[in-house]
Amino acid sequence: MRSFASAWSVIQGSDAGYARFYGTDNDATAGCDGGFMSIVQGEDRPVLERGPGLPTLQRLVDRANGSDSITVLINHFTRGETVPAHTHHVEEVLLVIAGECTVNVDGRQKTARAGDVVIVQPQADHSISHHCDEPCTVLAVLGSPDVQIGATK
Repeated sequence: MRSFASAWSVIQGSDAGYARFYGTDNDATAGCDGGFMSIVQGEDRPVLERGPGLPTLQRLVDRANGSDSITVLINHFTRGETVPAHTHHVEEVLLVIAGECTVNVDGRQKTARAGDVVIVQPQADHSISHHCDEPCTVLAVLGSPDVQIGATK
């Protein structure tokens, strides 16, 4: 079983290009169980600069690069940045990877720190803000490969 740090290095993209899990550099080598699993290299996915007051956004996984079930995003926050209030038609799971942030879900505000997970139900109004000097990184997993990002309430 991989450690969290090892899995995170895979998510962030420690190798170039698409690869097959257990294979190397685009090999179609089968894993120990004979199955294949694509790895999306984080370094190959663009980081979107969304403007003043908004964290950068990296769309790691969605239908466009092979997922049939989920979207995976990474938000990188610096002091004073906020993801404004919005909703999704699917459940969203937020994992704070580094730092801390304030998450507001349907009017309930809580501080979430590295290692904390927030589960946001479908249609729940939610936002994320960051007011600390230390950067914050939040991984978001949404229950659809076709989630549109950018619309706010």
